[in-house]
Amino acid sequence: MANTLDPNRSRIGFLSGDGIPDSNMVADLSLTEDGIIVRVPWNHSSRPEYERWFGDGIQWGDDPEKTKFKYNPPQQIDFQDSNGRIVLSGCHSRGSKRNPISRIGTGIIGVDYAILGATSAENYSSINGFRSEIEGLGTWMNLSSLSIKHTSDADGRLRTVEMKLESPEEVRVHRNLNLKVVPSFQYDRGPRPDETVINERMYVESLVKRSRSWDEHLNLHIKMRDLLRLSSWRQLNFLSHKATREDDPLRTLDGAGHGRVWYEVHTFRTKVAENPSEGSVNFLFSYSDLSKSGISTWIKLHDSMARGIDPIISLLDLENGTINSAFAQIGIGLEALGYLIAIEKGVSKKKAGDQTFENRLQNIWNDIKTQPPTDGTRWIRDTTKLYNSVKHANRTAPMPKDLRENFWRSVLIFRFWIAGRLGVSSKTIHKAARIDQIAQAVKHFDSP
Repeated sequence: MANTLDPNRSRIGFLSGDGIPDSNMVADLSLTEDGIIVRVPWNHSSRPEYERWFGDGIQWGDDPEKTKFKYNPPQQIDFQDSNGRIVLSGCHSRGSKRNPISRIGTGIIGVDYAILGATSAENYSSINGFRSEIEGLGTWMNLSSLSIKHTSDADGRLRTVEMKLESPEEVRVHRNLNLKVVPSFQYDRGPRPDETVINERMYVESLVKRSRSWDEHLNLHIKMRDLLRLSSWRQLNFLSHKATREDDPLRTLDGAGHGRVWYEVHTFRTKVAENPSEGSVNFLFSYSDLSKSGISTWIKLHDSMARGIDPIISLLDLENGTINSAFAQIGIGLEALGYLIAIEKGVSKKKAGDQTFENRLQNIWNDIKTQPPTDGTRWIRDTTKLYNSVKHANRTAPMPKDLRENFWRSVLIFRFWIAGRLGVSSKTIHKAARIDQIAQAVKHFDSP
């Protein structure tokens, strides 16, 4: 069987690594709905040190100060079975089950990252490179490996189609971790006879000589995904992750290294879709529409105004939520955003903190460079009233229709505000708004 980590298959193998004295330690590795899980059995009479990994909240008579032994599993662990090796990084205790009479138990280790095929866990506390495939990235970048030429006869009937696959040049988008977009493609026989399948791939890649933490790489990739989500206002997901280290190249039987390897990574730190979304994607703005410093501005904005931006973008992950909960969440984001804009403009924290919700919405509206196709005064008035009605039980419950309409106005205004900050011209925004579903919905709501 292949060296894969599948949701419906547990893998029984052996753990090794720093802090694991027994190289024959048996464990069960599985991919569950709650994360990547390793189950470790122990017998107190023979291997009490493993029991201590899951006993941080227990009083130990032979170590009351908890200084003699380790009370957490190693952060990096090697796993190996008949199908291959997997490096487990970011390991931590997730509790245990134990029989107080037999003193036999099972500990549960949570894993942040599983790197399939990597060879040494001790090296993977940090990485040199990280790659992520994001839905819609090629369209947003206006990059494609496939070019098509048609020829027709005198009657206009198609005679020939010439297809050429050639990956465009990489595009460096930010100097931090040498962040760039890397085009690629694959082709192979299709699942049916006489069929060939072409798959274009577009990766965000960060790659540095000195290894950096997983979080440092991943946070940059999340910011890129969030920018695409914001521009399209769709739940565009990661489709895959890969990682590399300079000291873990492809090796032949003689042990010699032969070039860089990008190992597949499983993680629950991001949402990786099992299948790509269907349908085309429309963007309010694309990469070419940004100013020269647009990506840099976005990364700084994402950090400095995270308390306003994160709650709004994360609405795209809100599944099965009510319009009341969605409106409350966007209100929280707008309130924080208005406060942070005031601070940015030089208002003291005390004065900014004393501003009303209505004042903070006004701060956002005043900071928009391209006016959205809706009435700002009405939006501020209605959003304030509806937000207070949702928050306070002693007020009359708002009508769902009013919440829905004003929710979409708020999303549109937020996206226009971001676009202006990133240097997108008014002409570009208004042209894109003609086919933007949210802009058109708001236009319909506002029609007399």
